[in-house]
Amino acid sequence: MSLGFDFRRFIHLRFYNKIFKFKPAFTLAEVLITLAIIGIVAALTIPTLIKDFQAKQYEVKFKQAYSLITNAVGNLHSQGIWIYGQRWLGANKYIVDNLGGKNKSFIFIFASAFKGLYSEDSSDAYFTMLFGFKRGTGGAYKTFLGKKDFNGTLYDDGMFQLNNGMTIMLQTGAFVYSPIIIVDLNGIYHAPNRFGLDTFAFIIGENDIVYPLGHPKCGEYNDADLYCNYNSDDITNSNGNANGYTCAYKAMTIKDYFKNLPK
Repeated sequence: MSLGFDFRRFIHLRFYNKIFKFKPAFTLAEVLITLAIIGIVAALTIPTLIKDFQAKQYEVKFKQAYSLITNAVGNLHSQGIWIYGQRWLGANKYIVDNLGGKNKSFIFIFASAFKGLYSEDSSDAYFTMLFGFKRGTGGAYKTFLGKKDFNGTLYDDGMFQLNNGMTIMLQTGAFVYSPIIIVDLNGIYHAPNRFGLDTFAFIIGENDIVYPLGHPKCGEYNDADLYCNYNSDDITNSNGNANGYTCAYKAMTIKDYFKNLPK
């Protein structure tokens, strides 16, 4: 017979449990149900969180790329070099033009403005080296919706790799007075390599203002809707598929552009 005094005879059980820190345990079934609910919520929310995080990364890098290009143009000005309206040549280091002159190509002039910021130079052969396909034929990059190979002749006039992971490619053709600068925000070595998602084009316009391609003041490709189509990847110019080429203007002007990228 116990001589101990049982407080539960005199104190309500709820207050007894609180005083003596007695807590009932969960059953195995309750734990499993809770874990299942957590798993369902995670499955529904994590993909959205990842997508939003990636969209924010693209947005930040896009603004950084625009700033880097603008600063590079300013650096060339400090060297007495103005870009717009000059006769710039293609991807080889030196090209003899039809006047018999020997001029330096734009890729090496432009790369000099990033001194200390880039890790790789290249010339005409870089496509074979880095992409494993013949220069100008396409295959390395996809169009906006990702269903077609982007026209390789629109970004094949030289490239260099920045230390921050970005890849800068150029379009000058045989010669041009207003070069187009293409930036892969996370570099050629990382997916998705799609124009309008992680790859954007800018053009150096009058007074050396850097415009996102598609801006109404661009000398060419000045219609953003024409080559940034959400409904079809069968958007071509004279040489091939070009959907996504003018998406930089939309990325700069539409508030939630990066939150509504095509899958």
